[in-house]
Amino acid sequence: MRTLVMPAFEHFTLREISISKIGRFLKGQAKISYSRAKHAKVDINLAFGLALRCEAIVRNAVLGTARLRCPPSTVNSLTISQVRPSGRQSARGNAGEGCPARSRTVSWKPSSR
Repeated sequence: MRTLVMPAFEHFTLREISISKIGRFLKGQAKISYSRAKHAKVDINLAFGLALRCEAIVRNAVLGTARLRCPPSTVNSLTISQVRPSGRQSARGNAGEGCPARSRTVSWKPSSR
Protein backbone atom coordinates (compact mmCIF):
# COMPACT_ATOMS: atom_id res chain seq x y z
CA MET A 1 0.00 0.00 0.00
CA ARG A 2 2.75 2.41 0.96
CA THR A 3 4.88 1.83 -2.13
CA LEU A 4 2.19 1.19 -4.77
CA VAL A 5 -0.86 3.29 -3.92
CA MET A 6 0.17 6.06 -1.56
CA PRO A 7 2.47 7.95 -3.98
CA ALA A 8 -0.44 8.38 -6.41
CA PHE A 9 -3.22 9.19 -3.92
CA GLU A 10 -1.42 10.75 -0.95
CA HIS A 11 -2.97 14.21 -1.51
CA PHE A 12 -6.56 12.90 -1.77
CA THR A 13 -9.08 11.76 0.82
CA LEU A 14 -11.03 8.59 0.10
CA ARG A 15 -14.09 10.63 -0.81
CA GLU A 16 -12.12 12.55 -3.45
CA ILE A 17 -10.88 9.39 -5.20
CA SER A 18 -13.24 8.62 -8.07
CA ILE A 19 -13.68 5.60 -10.32
CA SER A 20 -11.90 7.40 -13.18
CA LYS A 21 -8.89 8.28 -11.00
CA ILE A 22 -8.59 4.67 -9.90
CA GLY A 23 -9.03 3.44 -13.48
CA ARG A 24 -6.32 5.73 -14.84
CA PHE A 25 -3.99 4.74 -12.01
CA LEU A 26 -4.55 1.02 -12.60
CA LYS A 27 -4.03 1.43 -16.36
CA GLY A 28 -0.69 3.10 -15.70
CA GLN A 29 0.31 0.33 -13.31
CA ALA A 30 -0.74 -2.33 -15.83
CA LYS A 31 1.61 -0.80 -18.42
CA ILE A 32 4.44 -1.41 -15.97
CA SER A 33 3.27 -4.83 -14.80
CA TYR A 34 -0.01 -6.76 -14.70
CA SER A 35 0.92 -8.20 -11.31
CA ARG A 36 1.65 -4.74 -9.92
CA ALA A 37 -1.74 -3.43 -11.10
CA LYS A 38 -3.50 -6.43 -9.60
CA HIS A 39 -1.84 -5.91 -6.21
CA ALA A 40 -2.62 -2.19 -6.29
CA LYS A 41 -6.29 -2.88 -7.05
CA VAL A 42 -6.50 -5.32 -4.14
CA ASP A 43 -4.89 -2.78 -1.79
CA ILE A 44 -7.24 0.01 -2.86
CA ASN A 45 -10.24 -2.31 -2.60
CA LEU A 46 -9.27 -3.26 0.96
CA ALA A 47 -8.93 0.40 1.97
CA PHE A 48 -12.28 1.30 0.43
CA GLY A 49 -13.90 -1.78 1.98
CA LEU A 50 -12.73 -0.74 5.44
CA ALA A 51 -13.94 2.83 4.91
CA LEU A 52 -17.30 1.51 3.69
CA ARG A 53 -17.64 -0.73 6.75
CA CYS A 54 -16.87 2.21 9.04
CA GLU A 55 -19.44 4.29 7.09
CA ALA A 56 -16.86 6.90 6.08
CA ILE A 57 -17.92 6.57 2.40
CA VAL A 58 -21.17 5.60 0.71
CA ARG A 59 -19.89 3.16 -1.93
CA ASN A 60 -16.74 1.34 -2.98
CA ALA A 61 -15.34 3.06 -6.08
CA VAL A 62 -13.11 0.12 -6.96
CA LEU A 63 -16.14 -2.00 -7.87
CA GLY A 64 -16.90 0.37 -10.74
CA THR A 65 -13.47 0.10 -12.37
CA ALA A 66 -12.83 -1.99 -15.46
CA ARG A 67 -11.57 -5.53 -15.19
CA LEU A 68 -7.80 -5.97 -15.45
CA ARG A 69 -6.96 -8.04 -18.50
CA CYS A 70 -4.01 -10.39 -18.25
CA PRO A 71 -1.53 -9.85 -21.11
CA PRO A 72 -1.35 -12.70 -23.63
CA SER A 73 1.41 -15.17 -22.91
CA THR A 74 3.55 -16.96 -25.45
CA VAL A 75 3.36 -20.72 -25.61
CA ASN A 76 6.69 -22.47 -25.08
CA SER A 77 6.21 -25.97 -26.45
CA LEU A 78 8.82 -28.63 -27.09
CA THR A 79 9.62 -29.75 -30.62
CA ILE A 80 9.60 -33.42 -31.67
CA SER A 81 13.39 -33.50 -31.66
CA GLN A 82 13.38 -32.32 -28.04
CA VAL A 83 10.71 -34.80 -26.93
CA ARG A 84 12.21 -37.99 -28.41
CA PRO A 85 15.41 -38.08 -26.25
CA SER A 86 13.48 -37.48 -23.04
CA GLY A 87 10.99 -40.21 -24.03
CA ARG A 88 13.82 -42.67 -24.60
CA GLN A 89 15.38 -41.66 -21.29
CA SER A 90 12.17 -42.27 -19.36
CA ALA A 91 11.60 -45.59 -21.17
CA ARG A 92 15.08 -46.72 -20.12
CA GLY A 93 14.44 -45.56 -16.57
CA ASN A 94 11.15 -47.46 -16.38
CA ALA A 95 12.85 -50.63 -17.65
CA GLY A 96 15.57 -50.38 -15.02
CA GLU A 97 18.42 -49.85 -17.49
CA GLY A 98 19.19 -46.18 -16.97
CA CYS A 99 18.91 -45.87 -13.21
CA PRO A 100 21.79 -47.41 -11.25
CA ALA A 101 19.68 -47.68 -8.10
CA ARG A 102 17.20 -49.97 -9.86
CA SER A 103 19.81 -52.22 -11.43
CA ARG A 104 21.53 -53.26 -8.22
CA THR A 105 19.77 -55.55 -5.81
CA VAL A 106 19.62 -54.42 -2.24
CA SER A 107 18.64 -56.90 0.43
CA TRP A 108 16.86 -55.63 3.46
CA LYS A 109 18.35 -56.49 6.84
CA PRO A 110 16.80 -55.58 10.18
CA SER A 111 18.87 -53.31 12.33
CA SER A 112 20.71 -54.91 15.18
CA ARG A 113 19.84 -52.97 18.28
